[in-house]
Amino acid sequence: MSWMVITVVVIALVIAVAVMLYMRTMGAVNSLATLTGSGELGQVGSLTLTVTASGGSVTIEGIVLLSSSGVVAAIGTTPGYTGPFYQTCRLGGVFINGASGGLTPPWVLQNGQSASFIFYTQTSIGIIASLDFQSSTSGCANVNQAIVFYNSGKAAIIPIIS
Repeated sequence: MSWMVITVVVIALVIAVAVMLYMRTMGAVNSLATLTGSGELGQVGSLTLTVTASGGSVTIEGIVLLSSSGVVAAIGTTPGYTGPFYQTCRLGGVFINGASGGLTPPWVLQNGQSASFIFYTQTSIGIIASLDFQSSTSGCANVNQAIVFYNSGKAAIIPIIS
């Protein structure tokens, strides 16, 4: 009877050690995860930002869109960046591996998955329409760089091409 108890305890310990090693290995793999991407300005003031995870799982926590004059838009957790009060370049769609996703972070990508973020230029809202929002930091057409924050402290800088 005592051999049976010892065998059960040993098996439980082996399983516990195996689970612990698996969790540590996955954590190490995810810490090596990187995010690459590209951005392109489209017609009628649109912007498509596409990113791909490699080397592990990636959790996208925030996105900053920049022009030569400063921050155009900031979405989610963006350490050190604050978007303007009225953002004329707004997130209009998110597609993760081709499927529609939510408009608010976090967005999770597994190794090899891609996400596309579609931004559009909003030029007017009701009474605000009469004001001039075509300043140097407004609208998607002025964006020349995106910073994507992911995995609690990493950032990918992505150039935007016309």
